[in-house]
Amino acid sequence: FEMDGTLLQGRFIQELAHRTGHEEALAQYLDRYDLSPESRTRKIAQIFRGVPRAIFERAARELPLTQGAVETVVGLRKLGFRVAVVTDSYHVAAETVRRRVFADLALANVLEFRRGKATGEVTLAPTMRGNRQGRLAYDKLNTLRFLVDRMGIRVRDVLAVGDGENDVG
Repeated sequence: FEMDGTLLQGRFIQELAHRTGHEEALAQYLDRYDLSPESRTRKIAQIFRGVPRAIFERAARELPLTQGAVETVVGLRKLGFRVAVVTDSYHVAAETVRRRVFADLALANVLEFRRGKATGEVTLAPTMRGNRQGRLAYDKLNTLRFLVDRMGIRVRDVLAVGDGENDVG
């Protein structure tokens, strides 16, 4: 499951910007496809430099879940599915959402924290890197391929759920 707009009502990064007064700074980078995903991710991480980890966690904990998210994840797990939260946002948020919906794992970029505050440095999720060219070299389809390979499952046994064009492979 993609996190933003699928499991969560809204986008985590926009909620974080709202809570920290960084909405204008964030707006200049959102949905900018003229920037590489890697570059955009790094620039956005810099915006949140100095923000306490607790604010990241609180935003991920308080942003409303999509109706039926918990029931869907729990129901799929009861049927034998392993459920992952996948996002190009930050692991600190994805892990919080994973726990809220009772998913098995979270895959996301890792924002660095020192003394409880964001450094602005981010390690891009290696699972999103692939061997394709251009904009598709770093995306969620690569994560799906990684999981299929790592877990030894067939593509036809995978259900992928998202809400945007960047969630489609």
